[in-house]
Amino acid sequence: MHMNRVWVVLIFLISAGAIARAQEATAHATYSSNDKLIGLTGLSPLQSCTIRSMQGKVKDVKVRGDVVRFDLDSKTERMTFRFPINRLASAEQYNFRKDFLHKGLLLRASGYACSGEDEPLEAISIDRVY
Repeated sequence: MHMNRVWVVLIFLISAGAIARAQEATAHATYSSNDKLIGLTGLSPLQSCTIRSMQGKVKDVKVRGDVVRFDLDSKTERMTFRFPINRLASAEQYNFRKDFLHKGLLLRASGYACSGEDEPLEAISIDRVY
């Protein structure tokens, strides 16, 4: 009888660990009072690279496979960001495609610069600017 309890506890712990990992895999979304998606954080896991950020208008958005790539442009600079769309929960994937990241929208984004200057930044967070 005691051995059965041990198995039940082990199965519970394994299940809890799998649930925790699944919850860690999605980004955190922030919504406004009128239910508009206004921010995404936790788009990339922590890394030891230079962090850069900028505020500008979205100039281009491309979704290729599981990767979203977008450009922000200001009067003084232009940066390209990317993130894996599977980091978004299904509700955020729908709202992202519907009304969050589109040409002309003013956003603030930050990301990791881990590779060369010509490579897009791994996006950490994206927020609307009002």
